[in-house]
Amino acid sequence: PAPATTGFASSDGNAVQLSPFEVRTEKDTGYTATNTLAGSRLNTELRDTPAAITVFTKDFLDDIGALNTMEALAYSLNAGREFTDYTGLAATQQSDGAVQSRGFVGASLGRNYFTSRVSLDAFNTERMDFARGPNSILYGIGGPGGIINTSTKRAAIGGRPISQAQARIGSWEDRRVTVDAGRSLGSVLAVRANAAWQERDGWRDFEHFRLKAGALAASLRPFPRTELRVEGEYADRHQVVPYPYPSSDFSSAWLAAGRPLTNGPGAVTGTAANGSRVLVYDPLGGSGLMAWNGTQQTTKGPTSPSLAQPTVFRDFSVLPRRSNLGGPGNNSDNWYGTYSAFLNHEIAGLNLELAYNRMINSHLLEKAIDWNQLGAFGDPNAVLPANPLPNGSLPAAAGRPNPNAGRLYVTGQAVKVYQHNDTHNWRLTGAYELNLTRRRLGLHRFAFLTSRETTYGLNDVLREVITNPPGTANYPLDLTSSNNGVQRRTYLDFGGGDARLRGALDPREFPIQNLNGITTGFRRTADQSAVTITETEARMLAGQSQLLGDRLSATWGLRRDRQQVDTSGNATRDPRSEEHTSELQSHLNLVCRLLLEKK
Repeated sequence: PAPATTGFASSDGNAVQLSPFEVRTEKDTGYTATNTLAGSRLNTELRDTPAAITVFTKDFLDDIGALNTMEALAYSLNAGREFTDYTGLAATQQSDGAVQSRGFVGASLGRNYFTSRVSLDAFNTERMDFARGPNSILYGIGGPGGIINTSTKRAAIGGRPISQAQARIGSWEDRRVTVDAGRSLGSVLAVRANAAWQERDGWRDFEHFRLKAGALAASLRPFPRTELRVEGEYADRHQVVPYPYPSSDFSSAWLAAGRPLTNGPGAVTGTAANGSRVLVYDPLGGSGLMAWNGTQQTTKGPTSPSLAQPTVFRDFSVLPRRSNLGGPGNNSDNWYGTYSAFLNHEIAGLNLELAYNRMINSHLLEKAIDWNQLGAFGDPNAVLPANPLPNGSLPAAAGRPNPNAGRLYVTGQAVKVYQHNDTHNWRLTGAYELNLTRRRLGLHRFAFLTSRETTYGLNDVLREVITNPPGTANYPLDLTSSNNGVQRRTYLDFGGGDARLRGALDPREFPIQNLNGITTGFRRTADQSAVTITETEARMLAGQSQLLGDRLSATWGLRRDRQQVDTSGNATRDPRSEEHTSELQSHLNLVCRLLLEKK
């Protein structure tokens, strides 16, 4: 028998031929999807796909209430958010796009089978395909754990009008609104727009999430066998996400001894000498800016052998379970923008698709307290220190009784982490169908592909330091000297009326500008900056045959990938301050020139 035509009925009753590179969700029924691109990059029935594939339809995603890729992963098979990074940065604080599948870290994320590096919001998602395991046909993006691909909402020529608005209200002040509107303007043009807004808090202190996002899509069919699709999406997210573990034990021995105090340099139970000359800024506790060398500080608890970090603090009567010691200063701003164009054309049974995608994602992580400083110290000092400041003067409170003696506090050096990726993707795909069923030789489909992906990446780490050191032995001109770092201290109060004292204060609210002659800023104090250019080229040839009256389905494929990675560090230093200050843009230009010379 002749194969059925792949198509659907438009609003005017005419049949619309579908591209072999496109899966339309009109054929999805409830939670059941029949076709996928995840197995062979051709629109193939799931029953004929020799791969472990799970499809989440739009109805399923709506019913489980998944708002992004990571939330949907909770319902997938043998996949989930990546938590083996014990710092917690990759899972929560940074791009939140780290995925584990089949035990492999770093499963590939895709958006319309283009590379994605973030957990995309569901407001513009039509469905999700989870292909588990390696697949030699999935060009470019196909790690050993598999691929998780999201398909965007498209403007369908001849499709039914779409007018939808949703509002969601939930616990912890969760409020979300989404809008979806689409129209087909005759048999030539269709447009679609989506937007989302959300704000929510969480059960832990300071936890907050804010989203603003929008997407536009259009389809144009100037000729019966030619279609052009364009789409763009933008999202801006601000979030305060606590680390996914309790705080470390920095004071349990001192607390167990009854919080003993000392009037001088002598140690008491659970304490040790503090020899650091680093300036400590306490904006609300009464001590202001001073150096605490010569005083006592509480000792840390036992160290975990596997993590080389103190064990967690388990007395939740002292530090409540809801506590987030990082405070509002541990926050991240994430935004991404992506746009794509797809040109489909059929020539004598040969279907061609030329596609381009560009995705830019940028991330700024600000940390008042770094992951390895997350814990509450105790202050056993009955008297404030009387150490001179870098300019030689004494703090106003030097030698006075310590108003915070016996209290717990958090302290750490503020850090800013920048991450930026700009990815360009080109691909050309062709497909041809050879129908020999009348000769009892089956139905055969062939596909070829060539693609090229280039990613320009930037990573930078800045720490708060004194920007005007006097150049003395204790505070040299070298900004990378540990003595020129600045610690910020916040005394904790979980029962008082000032909610800000439940975690580290936000450094942005308390800048240090000419305070006792001291000004601070964020500078590169180590060689932690890098510009990376990654190029991936792929060639693929695949085929699928239906034989013996569709009783036998055979799929084969060949693929060849080539990847080149060029990385430039930030190795030069300023001759005066010793700061790592070489211009990152010059590194980017250098890497580009070297890359061109290699070609």
